[in-house]
Amino acid sequence: CAHDIVERKGMERELKMKSVEKLRQYRPLRLFVSGAAGTGKSRTLRCYIRRRRELVREREFGGRSADDARAAALLAAPTGCASFHMKFGATTVHRAFSLGIGKCKGWQEKGRSGERYAKIRKRLKGLTFLGLDEISMIGKRMLGKIIFRMRDTLGDESANYNFDLTPSLNGRDCVINGHMLQARPIGDTEPYREMRRRASSASKTKDAIPGEPSNEDFATLGDMFFKEFRDVLMLRNVRRACNDRDDSVSNMPEEEKKRFSEE
Repeated sequence: CAHDIVERKGMERELKMKSVEKLRQYRPLRLFVSGAAGTGKSRTLRCYIRRRRELVREREFGGRSADDARAAALLAAPTGCASFHMKFGATTVHRAFSLGIGKCKGWQEKGRSGERYAKIRKRLKGLTFLGLDEISMIGKRMLGKIIFRMRDTLGDESANYNFDLTPSLNGRDCVINGHMLQARPIGDTEPYREMRRRASSASKTKDAIPGEPSNEDFATLGDMFFKEFRDVLMLRNVRRACNDRDDSVSNMPEEEKKRFSEE
């Protein structure tokens, strides 16, 4: 199942990081989990986050602190409402990657000495797993901005992880969650749509802003990143439960019922 895939990939990553080779032969996780409303996509994503944080704390993988465990797995959604309901420290994509509305410039030299830069760098540096919920609302340009911000903030990490060439998202594992026929992105293009023909160099130069990639650049980055998600898992059984009086909840084992109540 999806949980087992994410868990095994996390164990593989932690073990490789302890070896001399580090992540040289590691293929970062790119998993797309989809399904109709009520099939448990968001609940399953929360389980990934919990398990990846547990792995970081296990003695076999270094037994790191609770703070390190929380930093290792980041859960983000396109809206505040969606991130609030996800819990587990979830936040919006904009806040997680320090993205403004519309514009997305690289860090200037002056900005790299500020508190904002230090905070976002610390957040992304300790990250090993990213979960993106409600992917239907995250367009190509937004995905491209995530990739851009990771690389612009952390730089080339190929030496740190022994990569021959730093992959997208600086080699972090990623699961995207959602159904593509649900809510669409606002002012952006759905990630599954084919790219339009590239604009002429003249029009691109006219709209270009020094130090800032164009919207077309971001869309291209996002398109390339989305196409890496070749492993797709479909959840088909509707399991939505509204409260602890539902039959599907009352028949759960006690431990699972307790987790449901907490979530």
